[in-house]
Amino acid sequence: LLTGLPHGSKKARLAVRWGAMGLAAGFLWTAGYTALFWRPAQALDDRTVRLSGTVAEWPQEREYGWSVLVRMETEGPAVPTLLFADSQAAQLRPGDRVETVAHCTLADRSRAGEEITYYTAKGILLTAQGYGLLSWERPEAVPLRDRPALWSRALKDSIDRSFPGDAAPLVKALVTGNRDSLTDPFTTSLQRTGLSHTVAVSGMHLSFLAALVSGLLGRGKRRSALVTCGVVLVFTLISGCTPSVVRAAVMLILLQLAALLGRERDPLTALALALMLLLAWNPFSAAHIGLQLSFASVAGILLFSDRLQERML
Repeated sequence: LLTGLPHGSKKARLAVRWGAMGLAAGFLWTAGYTALFWRPAQALDDRTVRLSGTVAEWPQEREYGWSVLVRMETEGPAVPTLLFADSQAAQLRPGDRVETVAHCTLADRSRAGEEITYYTAKGILLTAQGYGLLSWERPEAVPLRDRPALWSRALKDSIDRSFPGDAAPLVKALVTGNRDSLTDPFTTSLQRTGLSHTVAVSGMHLSFLAALVSGLLGRGKRRSALVTCGVVLVFTLISGCTPSVVRAAVMLILLQLAALLGRERDPLTALALALMLLLAWNPFSAAHIGLQLSFASVAGILLFSDRLQERML
């Protein structure tokens, strides 16, 4: 490909060279991620083991029991595992150490044996069905990496205390993206009117929050930029680090840092960096439909909106 380009097109050859290096690095990291995390999960596939690990998220009630995300301890790195259990799991909270007997299955297929990407795109590599007694131990101090989940629950509880019962579910959905308390008729109404995106935390919510902080502290000030970066980072952790929020967070933080460092703002570079960070954290997230739609829509805005607006005007 490099030899087929015109000799005078140095910029094009440089772009192709950097693109090829990026693809090579991506393939190498995917192979390394597979060896470090996926292979240990494969070794536990279709096995009944004594599962021990640390709770990473609040348990969720399901139709037939409860599910909770656990960082399962292995001989190597911890394996993110979705544990299905009975009502014993309802008392767990992030940071707790749990132990039980569980049958493990790779998360790349459903119970019917069909190939799926729903769990692996979210970084969950194993599913486990717990049996018998679920023992747990609560640490005196919650690990730092698990505290955002506690902050998220505290925010939801404060909303329940501050708003009437008919308004609190909507406010929680608008602020945190949690739609568990919304009724089915209300959710259906949002879908029919095309307003479902308002109750799914995305870059829009993060942009409003950053604009509010900047407006209160004054634009163009160093203190305002630093505080905005901190608020954006905390909100991203509380919201669960979904792809759309991480994408918006990286772009907003780079936007603030560009002004602090006196550098030129480059939205496409910021978008590419956000994608690189997400794929470095979990290469399987490329199959996440939320990631695909979020990045495709923003890339379309950056690449074509100005041209379309000029033609329309």
